[in-house]
Amino acid sequence: MSKQEVILCESLETSLGRAIELCPHDKLFVLTDEHTQRLCLPSLKESGLLKDAVEICIGAEDVHKTLETLASVWMALSTQGATRHSLLINLGGGMVTDLGGFAAATFKRGISYINIPTTLLAMAAQVLVKQLLSWSSSIISLPLMVVIPYLQALVNVHVKATTCGAK
Repeated sequence: MSKQEVILCESLETSLGRAIELCPHDKLFVLTDEHTQRLCLPSLKESGLLKDAVEICIGAEDVHKTLETLASVWMALSTQGATRHSLLINLGGGMVTDLGGFAAATFKRGISYINIPTTLLAMAAQVLVKQLLSWSSSIISLPLMVVIPYLQALVNVHVKATTCGAK
């Protein structure tokens, strides 16, 4: 894959729907961590975009960026019927997009994936990686697309999470 598209969007549902349509696949998977499964995934599922997606959830935070977690993602893809033509959507911060991207790039010699970074640092990293690695696509597998949600939507999720955790 020599080209990667970065989509800055105001409507995550519209942009993600377009991204999924542009990535032919036989089966759809979504990788989240415990936080994005609870805070971000429900609104995407309500939109109907991920109604047929197989969910894979991993532990949150960098402590879970391990070979064991990677193997569990590979195992989930394998047991749930992923093929070389499947599509993986990585919904989360840098740990999810890093681990999910590596899992996709190495599963069955590489499957397509879309990153949806949910932290500002992960968003910046996605754009930076595109710029730095655009010349080395034969060495490193880049996501087909990166859908960067409108920041107001993330602020709303953060406020919701903070409010839910308030005592």
